[in-house]
Amino acid sequence: MTIASLLHQAGSIVSTLVRARRSFLAGALISYAGMAHAQTLTTLYNLQGGSSDGNWPCGVIRDPAGNLYGETQFGGPQNAGAVFQLNSNNEERILHLFEGPDGQNPCAALLRSASGDLYGTTIAGGDGEFGTVFRIHNGKLVASYKFQGYLDGQNPFAGLTENVDGALYGTTAGGGSGNACGGGCGTVFKFDQSGHKIILYNFHGPDGANPSAPLIHDAQGNLYGTTSTGGANQMCPQEGGCGTVFKLDPQGSLTVLYSFVGGTDGWDVANGVVRDSEGNLYGTTLGGGTASFGTIFEITHNGVEKILYSFTGAPDGADPSQIVLHNSTLYGTTYSGGDVNCYAFTFGCGTIFQFDKTGHEQILYRFGGYFDGAEPFGSIVLDSEGNIYGTTQSGMKNGCTPFPAGCGTVWKFAPANEH
Repeated sequence: MTIASLLHQAGSIVSTLVRARRSFLAGALISYAGMAHAQTLTTLYNLQGGSSDGNWPCGVIRDPAGNLYGETQFGGPQNAGAVFQLNSNNEERILHLFEGPDGQNPCAALLRSASGDLYGTTIAGGDGEFGTVFRIHNGKLVASYKFQGYLDGQNPFAGLTENVDGALYGTTAGGGSGNACGGGCGTVFKFDQSGHKIILYNFHGPDGANPSAPLIHDAQGNLYGTTSTGGANQMCPQEGGCGTVFKLDPQGSLTVLYSFVGGTDGWDVANGVVRDSEGNLYGTTLGGGTASFGTIFEITHNGVEKILYSFTGAPDGADPSQIVLHNSTLYGTTYSGGDVNCYAFTFGCGTIFQFDKTGHEQILYRFGGYFDGAEPFGSIVLDSEGNIYGTTQSGMKNGCTPFPAGCGTVWKFAPANEH
């Protein structure tokens, strides 16, 4: 499912994200042994859905005290999503339940400031269905910006990034002045420290379209990001182009670092990039590769692109999510693939993987879809001991309206030889 197809769907922008599921029988057990070598995945919290909790979580961040924070795309009184906190005792606290005018369907990584305030985005809601940027202070939503669509931008799928100048930067998947995409090809925007919003860049198609992933920055304030569609190649399996990786300097000048061409090269760059100390960029594509299940790619600081790994579905996963770089190793999850015999999901329940950049990929865990959840998605985070934290969008609770496969989980994966 591409961002471009979502933007052109009639009706709710998020309704098409719902994938077909079978009925799911959940269990009460909250700890599930993973693969060999004493690696363990523990379910920290099983989301309940309904009017007072969220469902379908989209990843987590972690503060120095060990608290986890995340968003759910659905749940709450209007089924518009939630922001939650999970403390070090795995006790959940709902920080905000969205109702529509204040935002709807958040599904991105939160940004936590030094003061403890949380900043995030909602895909829809606000004035119309154009989305919002919000701030939570002392556990309450106190401020939000409501996108107006068109030239102002619309539908921010990604979270925010704080740059070296202290300003907040983000992207909208649609809107802007680009006229090649029918409603705009998306924007890069900035909120300065006074809260004033400006558009830094409007995408036009050949330079990329429909950015849907978080930005990163370097010490000079340059921004790096991806677009899920667009680019120089128009002969692509998905409408509108295969996607790009770009660099945007502080003056608003954009350089396309690479345009994907589809096939074994990959396409649909819906996740962001990470950057190592030498300036090399790493990321994933949802489509393409030798088996068409997605790739891990590198763009060197000299501008050379190469595919480091192609996912094969079973047993190593498909549809990779956002990766992180930790101690020179890449870590990530795949939304599907892995164990094709997992409960209730024909194409696999997803995986946790690591990749050492020399070409060695290792599956750390394959979700079983019964006690441990299924379809890991969104941001993951590692602590100083190498434990990985994340979420699954399905699992555990049976009959979670409107998702019969469960409301989703927050999990911790402990590597081998943790103690």
